[in-house]
Amino acid sequence: ALRDKNIDRTVFKDLAIRSAGIPSVAWEMWRKGLRRDVDGRVVLERVPSFIDASGSSLRNKRQALLMLHAVLIHGQLTLTELDALMPFPQVADVMIGLERAGYLEISGSVVRVPPLTYPTVRSFLLAAGFASDELS
Repeated sequence: ALRDKNIDRTVFKDLAIRSAGIPSVAWEMWRKGLRRDVDGRVVLERVPSFIDASGSSLRNKRQALLMLHAVLIHGQLTLTELDALMPFPQVADVMIGLERAGYLEISGSVVRVPPLTYPTVRSFLLAAGFASDELS
């Protein structure tokens, strides 16, 4: 299918842009975009928007940004580690709000930013003035 000259190449451009060029994020978006058509062929749909990219669903934005920043720096944190790192008492409330909004994923006692939301979360943090490294 990928050798087909009729493939809509904008799908790949959108994928590269939305994933911020991060291979693991692109791979996850690619997987989520694969579907079977009525003839049973595997096709790639446009990469959908998974979360509110404006961040308007966040109740306490400053606390939410601090939490997201901590999770991104460490890659993932346990609930205990996250509670110890946060300088505010409403850790559970903020974490649950971020999970419901799709910005965090909680699996057992581990919290992480899902690959599909990484570019959006990173954009939030950059816009809010948080320090960042260069993506390679």
